[in-house]
Amino acid sequence: MMNDYNLSVILPVYNEEANIHGVIEQVRHFLICNPMLSNYEIIVVNDGSSDYTSRVLCELSNNIPFLRIITHAQNSGYGRALISGVNTARYSLLLFLDADGQFQIDEAGTMLKHINICDIIVGYRYKRIDKFHRIILGKFITLLVCFLFGLEIKDINCGFKLFRREVLVGNRYKCRGAIFYSEVLLTAKRNGLRIKEIPVRHFPRLKGKEKGATFTVLLQGTIDLLKLLKMTYWPSIEDAGTVKSW
Repeated sequence: MMNDYNLSVILPVYNEEANIHGVIEQVRHFLICNPMLSNYEIIVVNDGSSDYTSRVLCELSNNIPFLRIITHAQNSGYGRALISGVNTARYSLLLFLDADGQFQIDEAGTMLKHINICDIIVGYRYKRIDKFHRIILGKFITLLVCFLFGLEIKDINCGFKLFRREVLVGNRYKCRGAIFYSEVLLTAKRNGLRIKEIPVRHFPRLKGKEKGATFTVLLQGTIDLLKLLKMTYWPSIEDAGTVKSW
């Protein structure tokens, strides 16, 4: 198979000292062994980690020449971490991947096979392996967002997605937390972009602490959801160029 694709893998990281080494090594192996790729890079956005994540990343960067590290002095939120990666990325395809070890990078190969006819490939966890309350919360958020904004997505916040770079560059996204994906997909729908969902495997978190259902994350998600409602149904002049009602 010809080497057709140029890929930037973007990993937002917050206090993942126990997982980040294994995840990056897995990504590195996928990139160097995949015949579909011509050029590639790994961009890790260290979003204000307070553990030893920085030390692990520094050690890895000495051995992986295509690993690039962005450091936020303080935690800025999931969405802003991703945008930092997007703004730094060199290549035409952008793969978002969570750094907790609950996804397998090899499934990106299936995503790449569809990107010629789509603008966004969205993974959905067909058998989510998480604590019961997180599964219920994830389903509720997906149903709520789809109801409010007319989206048809099975798993809105699955952290495994592939984008054409032009889909993301130039948009002024305002959601800083997990609702970021809702804003991105709603903007894509408004712009008539092609979105395809594919199932991806999900694995249990073996190390570290879950961060997706903390009070701070839920509060930021609520604030972002209200912002998205305002931008969609009651846009102001400052919202020009962001999500609008259709």
